[in-house]
Amino acid sequence: MIIENLLQLTRLGSGTRADLEPVLLDRIIERELESFRARNRGRVIQLVGVRPDLDHQAIVEADETLLGLLLENLLGNAVKYSSPADVIEVTITVEPDAVEVRILDRGIGFDEGASERLFEPFYRSEQARGAANGLGIGLALCRRIVDELGGRIWAQPRDGGGAVVAFALPLANDGG
Repeated sequence: MIIENLLQLTRLGSGTRADLEPVLLDRIIERELESFRARNRGRVIQLVGVRPDLDHQAIVEADETLLGLLLENLLGNAVKYSSPADVIEVTITVEPDAVEVRILDRGIGFDEGASERLFEPFYRSEQARGAANGLGIGLALCRRIVDELGGRIWAQPRDGGGAVVAFALPLANDGG
């Protein structure tokens, strides 16, 4: 995963544009969650708050490979920095002009002041360095991916402990 992250970070930093097409974001998330759960048996990862009609509203212009890397990195961090007994939640919310996805964990969390630095290449908080191995490129890649897709990404400490890392992607134009 580290090599793939480095390659994608370099590719996106070189000005190479992704091939974007309309995709149903909720379906991709469901597929990626199923795959992630299969590789992380014993971890409880819940998709919560999805409305039944969401697939008709959550169409974004994206590259499925990049979305897969984005979700893999965000879920991987939630698993890496939280206890195996902790539930990881994923929420999808359709706003008037964007789809917002949140990954919530009860892990080590971070200080409010580190929220922006988390997305800098090679930055790792003191808590992160003490909890697990890593290079600090996963979240930097996530920022580049979300930027490439015209969205935004952010992180904040979670009330009661842990972290919320979220991204929002603009809804695709309906062509009208």
